[in-house]
Amino acid sequence: MLALAHSLTLGLVSPPAPDGVRSHTPSMSLAIRNRFQLQTYLPFVLEGSMFSQPRLTEKEALNELRKGYNRELVSDFGMQRPFQVGGRFLAMAQACLAVLSVWDEAQQTRGAVLRKELSKLGPCAVKAGQTLSQRPDLIPADICEELKLLQTENEPFDNLVAQRVISEEFGHTGPIAPNLPPLNGVSIGAKPLFAHLSADPIASASLGQVYRGATHEGVEVAVKVQRPDALRQCLLDGCVVIAVLSALQGKWGAGDLLEIFDTIAHGVVQELDFRNEAANAEAFAKSVAYLGYVTVPAPLHEYIPGPRVLVSEWVHGKHMNSLPADQAFNMAAMAVEAVTAGLLLTGIVHADPHEGNIMLDDSGRLVFLDFGLMSSVDPDIMEAFADGIQAVLNKDWHSLVHAFIATGFVGNPLRYREVENEGDFVDGTVEQMAAELKAKMEAADGGLSRFGALSTVLFDMGKRWELYTPPYVLLLIRTFLTLEGVVAKVDPDFNIYEAALPWAIRRALSPQTSAGTSTLRSTILTPQNRLQLDKLLAFANDGRFGADAGAQAGVQAGQSMPSVGAQANLRSPTLVEAQPKIGATSLHMGKGAMSPAESDSAVLKHAAGVEATTAADQLHGGVNGEEERSANRAAARRRATGATTPMDSVKFVMATSDGASLRRIARDLDSTSLLLDLASPSARPLRHVAVRYLASAIASSAAAALRPKRTAVAAADAPSATPWALDARGIALKRRTSARFVSVVSMLLRSHMQKQLLAGWRGAAAVAALGWLSCRVGVAAVVRGLLSLRKNDAGSVNSNDGSGAAREPSPQS
Repeated sequence: MLALAHSLTLGLVSPPAPDGVRSHTPSMSLAIRNRFQLQTYLPFVLEGSMFSQPRLTEKEALNELRKGYNRELVSDFGMQRPFQVGGRFLAMAQACLAVLSVWDEAQQTRGAVLRKELSKLGPCAVKAGQTLSQRPDLIPADICEELKLLQTENEPFDNLVAQRVISEEFGHTGPIAPNLPPLNGVSIGAKPLFAHLSADPIASASLGQVYRGATHEGVEVAVKVQRPDALRQCLLDGCVVIAVLSALQGKWGAGDLLEIFDTIAHGVVQELDFRNEAANAEAFAKSVAYLGYVTVPAPLHEYIPGPRVLVSEWVHGKHMNSLPADQAFNMAAMAVEAVTAGLLLTGIVHADPHEGNIMLDDSGRLVFLDFGLMSSVDPDIMEAFADGIQAVLNKDWHSLVHAFIATGFVGNPLRYREVENEGDFVDGTVEQMAAELKAKMEAADGGLSRFGALSTVLFDMGKRWELYTPPYVLLLIRTFLTLEGVVAKVDPDFNIYEAALPWAIRRALSPQTSAGTSTLRSTILTPQNRLQLDKLLAFANDGRFGADAGAQAGVQAGQSMPSVGAQANLRSPTLVEAQPKIGATSLHMGKGAMSPAESDSAVLKHAAGVEATTAADQLHGGVNGEEERSANRAAARRRATGATTPMDSVKFVMATSDGASLRRIARDLDSTSLLLDLASPSARPLRHVAVRYLASAIASSAAAALRPKRTAVAAADAPSATPWALDARGIALKRRTSARFVSVVSMLLRSHMQKQLLAGWRGAAAVAALGWLSCRVGVAAVVRGLLSLRKNDAGSVNSNDGSGAAREPSPQS
C-alpha cells in the first residue's frame, strides 16, 4: 500500500505512457476502460443494476479472485454489496480521526494508537504500516519503532480459527497435533496431522500468523496460516480504492491511477495464495544460490494442500533487533547485495525485505522469509538500471537521462513546461534535463548515496517535466525504499549505490540483449579492434576497474596527470567526448560517496599504521573531511566483510558462461597495437596509475611482513567487521571461478603471444615494448613502494597531532 501511495504521488504528475513507453500491466479491454470512464463511485450505491452478468455469491467471488486479479470482478463485488463497502470506508475514516486526535497532543502514545488502528483495518493497512516503519526520513522515529511491531507482532487472530483453517485446507478429520485439544467434530482416533504444533503463534503479520511445529518425520517446521478474512478484506478495500480513484480520474493529475492500482492489487492477490509463495521461494532460492551466503527455508510440498496454509522448514536464527552491531551490519549489507543482484542479474527480486522478513541464521548466513510479493525484471530493464546506477555514482547526468528513457520514466522526445504545473508541454533536450538533475541531485540530502533522494528529486521534477510511472517499477520502488530504511538503521553512511556498483558492472559486462552486446564492444574496442585507451585510462584513474588491492593509496594532491571527467561509466555515451583535465584526479563524488579503491586504501592504511585519510580528503584539502572520512570508513567496513568488489565482478564474468561477449572482445583485441601504444609518450598517465597500483600493494605487503605487531594493532582499530559466512556451495563456486579465471587468462595470453609471432617485425617490437614496460613500471613501483613505507613510518610518529608527513615526489615512468 505504501508503494501505491508513493506511486500515486508520482502518478498524479505523470500522464499515461504513450506508444512505445513500456507498460507491464496487462491491458484491459476498451469496453472495460470506457465503462470506468462512465462510472465513478456513485454506482456503488446501486444493487448491481448496471450489470447483465449473473450475481456471484461471496464464496464464488472469492474463489474467482484467487485465480487472478480482475478489476471488473472487484467492482462488481463492491457494487453488489454497497453497505459493506461503505462500512470499510467509514472504518478507514474513523481510524484516521482516531490517529489525528492524538497526533499532536499525545506524542508518547500516538505510535501505539496508529499501530492499533492499522492492525484493526486489516492486511492492506498493516502492509502500509510495515513499509512506513522503515522510513524514519518520512515519519518520526518513535512512530517507526512502534510500527515495526506490525512486522512480527501484529494483532493475532483466534488460535481455534487458525486450527480450523488448517483442518479445512488439509481435509483432515483428525486432531491437528497431540498437544492440542481436538476441534469439535473430529475423529479422536485418527492420526494427528503434525507431531507437534505450538498452541500460540510465534509471529503474527499482515496476512497470517506462524506456528512452530514438527512433522512425524522429525522435521522442524513453520506453519503459516492465512487470516480467515484476509482476501475478503482486501477485496472490500480494493472496492473503496477503485471508487475513490474512479472519482479522481481526470480531475486530479493526468496519470492512469487505476492502472497503477491494478499493478499493486495484482501482487496482493498473488500473495494471498500461499502456493504461489512456495513456488516463489524455490525460484528465489535457485536464483541466489551462487551467492553462497543466502538461504531460504524450503517449503514442504506434501504439507501445502491449498492457498491458505504454507509449511516450510524452521529457521534457527535472529532478526536484526536481536543481533550485535557487527552482525546486524552484515545482515543489512548482505540484503542489499542480494536484492541488487536480483534486480541487475537474475531478474527475480524479493519485493518486501523489511526487518521482519530477513534474519541471520546461526551459521551467519542471510535468510529471506515471506515470498508472497515478488518482482520480475526483463533483461533490457536490468541493463538500463545498471547504467543508471553507474551514472549516479559517476555524476554522469546525461547517461542517467538516457537510462530514464530506457526504463520508461520519460518519453522520447523529452517534454517539459516553462512554469511548474502550468501551461502546455514543449519539447526539451537531454542537456536541459541533465542540468536540472545535476542541480537537484547534488542539492538533495544524500542525493548521491540514497535511493529515496532520487525518488524525491523525480517527484519534484515532475512538476515541470513529463514523467511517467511505469507500472512494472512500482514494487521495485517499494523494495528499495524499504531496504534503504533497514540499512540506514545499522549504518547511516551506507551508500546503496556503491554497494550496487559491482553488480551493475557485472550486468554491463555480461549483456543479454543484442543492443547491450553491441554497446559493450563499441565501448571497449574501436571498429579496428584497437583498445580505446581513453576509456581504459578513465577506468584506471578512478579505480572503477580492477582497483581491488588499494590501487589509489598513493594518489597525491597536485600531481600532474590527466583525468577523464567524472567517474567512468562503463557504457557512458559521453565518455568518448570527455576531455582530460590537468591537475588532480577527479575522485571526489560528492557527499557520502567513495570509490572502491579509496575504501580499500583506507583499510590498507589502517593495516600499515597510518592515519586513514583518503585520496579524496587530500585532493580537496579537507573540504567536508569529516563527512567523507565517515563515508570512507563505512565503505571500508563493508569491504572488510568480503562484500563483492568490482574486480570480483570482472573475474566472475570472465570465468563463467555469462562472459562470452567479454571473452570474445578480449580475444579479438589487437594486442600488438596495444603494447606499442602503452610504450608511447601518450600513455604515460596510464603507466603512472600502474606504478601507484603496484606500489600500494608492495608497501602494504612489506608493512605486514616487517611490522606484524603494528599491523595487528592498527587492524584492531580498523572498522569493526565480521566476514560473511559462505556455505559449501558458495566456497566451491569461488574456488572454481578463481581457477577458471586463471585458465581463461592463460589461454588469452597464449593466444596473444601467437599473434605477436604472426605479426612479423611489429610483433617483435611489441614484445620488446612489453619487456621495457615491465622493467620500467616494476622498478618505479618498487622505489615508490619503499618511499611510501618510509613516509608511513614518519607519518605514524606524527599521527597524534594529525600533521602527517610530506608527500614524496612521484617517480616518473
